[in-house]
Amino acid sequence: MEWITSVDKRPCDRNVKDVELICARLRRVDQLCRLPNSVLQQLALCGYYEDLENEVTLFRQGDTGKCWYAVMSGSLEVRVTQPETDVKTTVTLCTLGVGATFGESILQDLPRDTTVVTQTNCELLRVEQQDFKLIWEKNRELMNDLVSNCKLKNGFGSGMSGKGMNHSGSSTPRRSLSPDQPNPAEPITDQPSQAIGRIGWALRILLLSQNTCLKDRKVSGRLVRRCAPGTELVEWLMNLSPGIHSRPQAAGMWQALLEEGVISH
Repeated sequence: MEWITSVDKRPCDRNVKDVELICARLRRVDQLCRLPNSVLQQLALCGYYEDLENEVTLFRQGDTGKCWYAVMSGSLEVRVTQPETDVKTTVTLCTLGVGATFGESILQDLPRDTTVVTQTNCELLRVEQQDFKLIWEKNRELMNDLVSNCKLKNGFGSGMSGKGMNHSGSSTPRRSLSPDQPNPAEPITDQPSQAIGRIGWALRILLLSQNTCLKDRKVSGRLVRRCAPGTELVEWLMNLSPGIHSRPQAAGMWQALLEEGVISH
């Protein structure tokens, strides 16, 4: 394909026609097509093409992050290993399909917190850390929306800015602490605290790794995947730890996660 010839060139050797050919391919990718042409051009100027076979490990949990990725075709699995347990258990958190982006932890120079493995033959756009940081700084809001939509779609909550997101992916304001808006199912903070975020992540891993109450259920005629009634979550949490002595205590813990936007009702 002509665009692959263009993207295989070194960034410094790409001309205007090369950039336009690469942009034309990016516009055919879900999520990326929503970006304005100026951002697509920046990605086209510095991005690299990756053509990977099935079962290729892109990076492992704990690796130093070097690149950001966008999925142009195929799918990948996101896996996490629990190192604290005697027997290491690997859990598949989600599958990333066309239009998904991942690897933004390079913005904070953080190690990878998951392992990503190709599930099929995949085409990826890869952007080096230094280039991605420059693109992010120039287009912070647009790139954050892109990352947020991907995280929301794959069950990881809202993006790095902490702005609330509804199920359609549009921004919605958090409720205030005012008694005029007493809905207890809505978050009361713009962003979860670091401690609450870690607790939510740990509970997610445990829920996915065990045969728990998470199931696909019909709620008000709509299919909701991997959800559970509050009563069953309370029961599961009480059985999980001897340090939880009562149902009100367990319910209060879930309510804290709900109020900080880590889980949704």
